[in-house]
Amino acid sequence: MTDSAGGRARGSRVCGRWSSCGRAGVEATCNTQINRLTAPELPELYRRLRSAGIVAWQWQLTIPMGNAADHAELLLRDAPELGINLTAGTAAETEKLWGFCRGGCTWTAHTFFGRPGNNPYCHHRALTHQRAGRRERLVQTASAPGEPFDHGLFSLVEESLEAPWPAAERPRLTAADIRWPSDWVD
Repeated sequence: MTDSAGGRARGSRVCGRWSSCGRAGVEATCNTQINRLTAPELPELYRRLRSAGIVAWQWQLTIPMGNAADHAELLLRDAPELGINLTAGTAAETEKLWGFCRGGCTWTAHTFFGRPGNNPYCHHRALTHQRAGRRERLVQTASAPGEPFDHGLFSLVEESLEAPWPAAERPRLTAADIRWPSDWVD
């Protein structure tokens, strides 16, 4: 793990302790926040978790709360190839949803836009826009106010896939940013 993600990710500090859990008969699991710092290191983290005997690994997309509310550069700025769709629900539950994606994780949408619905990380959404030659980009419009359970606010900018990435923003995360171990076997 590099210093960039490892210095900020708590999991990197306890890698050696996971093996100790297994030797003591304790089944260890791991939760990982997926963001711009951790995503490039997921393959190496996977290898470390397997070798440490982790029995379950849960991923969670980083949303604009806590440290990420104060540091928007941590957030993924376009929909990753990971999505969850919500197909169940009553009419009363779905009335409050809005925008392109009316399913998925409403908490994720709430922390980006201040209301549920229109999940910006919806996989179907990203593919539909891609087929149309479009993309969406998240732009922070308000910082977190510094209260418990606060979050920043964002807006979606829809633009051509061919449009240059704004110079003032960190470049989008691409597959080329992922650091694959040289002996990685798919």
